[in-house]
Amino acid sequence: MIMKNYLKGIKKLSIIACVLILIFTAGCQKQMTLQDYLNLGDKYLTETNYEKAIVAFTKAIELEPKAMKAYEDLANAYIKTEKYDKAKETLEQGISVYESLSAEEQTDEFKQIYEALLILQEEIKGYLDSDDRSDAGNENTVPGETGTVDAEQDRLVAEAKEKYGDILDQIVTALDRGTLELTAYYTEDFTDFVNGLEEPLYWQIEDGRYLGLYTAEDVYIYLGEMENGFRAGSGFWYREYHWESGYGATLYTGNWSDDYPNGSGTVEDVYTDEDGDENRLKVEGNFLNGYENGTMRRYVNDHYRDNNVKGNYSGIYEYEITHGVPDHLTSNEYGEVVEMRIIQESPSDMGPVYRYRNNNPWGVYGAKKE
Repeated sequence: MIMKNYLKGIKKLSIIACVLILIFTAGCQKQMTLQDYLNLGDKYLTETNYEKAIVAFTKAIELEPKAMKAYEDLANAYIKTEKYDKAKETLEQGISVYESLSAEEQTDEFKQIYEALLILQEEIKGYLDSDDRSDAGNENTVPGETGTVDAEQDRLVAEAKEKYGDILDQIVTALDRGTLELTAYYTEDFTDFVNGLEEPLYWQIEDGRYLGLYTAEDVYIYLGEMENGFRAGSGFWYREYHWESGYGATLYTGNWSDDYPNGSGTVEDVYTDEDGDENRLKVEGNFLNGYENGTMRRYVNDHYRDNNVKGNYSGIYEYEITHGVPDHLTSNEYGEVVEMRIIQESPSDMGPVYRYRNNNPWGVYGAKKE
């Protein structure tokens, strides 16, 4: 009997000890910090586990309502799951939080995140305002799939808009007029900015098209449609250039696919010569990966100087070309010259002579596939 009571006592003590251990262990568990939730959310984003990422970033905001990074990451997670209304709400909250901060709290890091939120907000707004919601699940049209979700890209887009917004607006307006003008829009500072980019920088503008900054020997601007970060659909491709005798501009207008001019299009070139005269050239036809391909038509309005005799000629000419290489070439004192059919020509002392250089196939400047 004594032994039985003793065993019962031991059992009760064991139960009490286990309960105390559980209570003590629970009390000693590490509390999740803001950084823990942010790290956990980033882990889930990397694993494309967006629902769990949403939970983690939401917890981070509940723990610290001023956690600006959490708003950006939460909005991106909502975008990935196509919850655009939730993304819009999150962005508005984050923007409101930043604007309520004191000057001391508005650190450089918070300012960069704030600017990124503004950019995403504009992309979301344009998407939600679209009448066609059938593409809601298409990654080609999801805001943030354009290369601007990355914080550094967001910062560069914000800088481009802030510093060079006026220049870009003027160029967009000029391109939409449909006429290539001999107007110098580029500034030295703008050119340096674009040349300093490590990769193309582009973003969606209000009308659903994209505006992109590219560098390929010269500075180029793309205005048009895109899919998955590639130029596709219809678009403009514009550049300005300077040479020893003057300056000029080129413009491709036409179809794109796989990030290159493909299909019908037009290349225009306008430039000044050493006498200050304006010269114009337009080539229209079909393009294959940026190269002239098929039957091309060339419109010319040019000036020339030969033995101190100035003149002007204009005309329309046709020729055949395959992947940038003219089909019919002849040789004379100028070298290899392209044979062209005269469609229309004005009287002049000298007609056009177009030399072909083997290392320079004809096509769209800055957009020929290697």
